Amino acid sequence: MDTINKAAKGELVIKIVGGPESIPPRSQPEAVRLGAVDMAFVPCSWYQSIVPEAAVMNLSKLEPWDERKTGWFDYLVEKHQKAGLRYVGTSDIAARFILWQRIPSRIRRS
Repeated sequence: MDTINKAAKGELVIKIVGGPESIPPRSQPEAVRLGAVDMAFVPCSWYQSIVPEAAVMNLSKLEPWDERKTGWFDYLVEKHQKAGLRYVGTSDIAARFILWQRIPSRIRRS
């Protein structure tokens, strides 16, 4: 965290404000959507009520870079955007934890 904060020179600041003690785990996606926090890293099953497509996200066996080539990534960005979220990507195909944030202008797409 310190390394990223230093390298970002104030453009991105990561600050851990607590875990389940501050916002219950399954409430974290809604907290991002409402702007209480800027970013969350959670399993897709925790927010199917906000983004119904999340129910099938863990079925993909593609690597993240292949999801971008097929258009699956862009499709997920669109569906999350309609819910007031910015889909950023996954950690790996085994765990399927999802990283997204509230403010799209702070993330650069590769």
